[in-house]
Amino acid sequence: MNSNMIRFRLAVSAAVVLSVNGYVLAEDALPLKVIAPDLVIESAEQGEFMDDPADPRHFKPSNTVGKQCGLFGWRMKVRTSRKVILVQETSARKVQANAFAVKRMPQYGYLFSARDIVQGVSPGDYSSTVLVENVPIRTFKWTVK
Repeated sequence: MNSNMIRFRLAVSAAVVLSVNGYVLAEDALPLKVIAPDLVIESAEQGEFMDDPADPRHFKPSNTVGKQCGLFGWRMKVRTSRKVILVQETSARKVQANAFAVKRMPQYGYLFSARDIVQGVSPGDYSSTVLVENVPIRTFKWTVK
């Protein structure tokens, strides 16, 4: 058994012990998705990128894009030693769909996608399904006002 798998099992065991003793909730301690021993998605959320779009730490979770919104998108907290990760995204609105795949470099422990969604985008409901290394992570849904 390799050392990464042993570390992962120890982390899960510690989280269970702590949650039983009331220190943390199990849902807060366990990752969203373990893709491989060296690639763990800890969380995934959507919202507005504040100030600097190149820094995913400046972020306000939201499901609504307003007229004053700057950049909107998603971010995923990752634990990895990989330099580059394959990210696929399919966006849809009724009958119109777009899909793309890119290799992304984690920044500040995050994978993220930020776009100026208000410029030229019609009001309505949208969705986007994101996969990491061909593993579905989450379908995001938002409304443009």
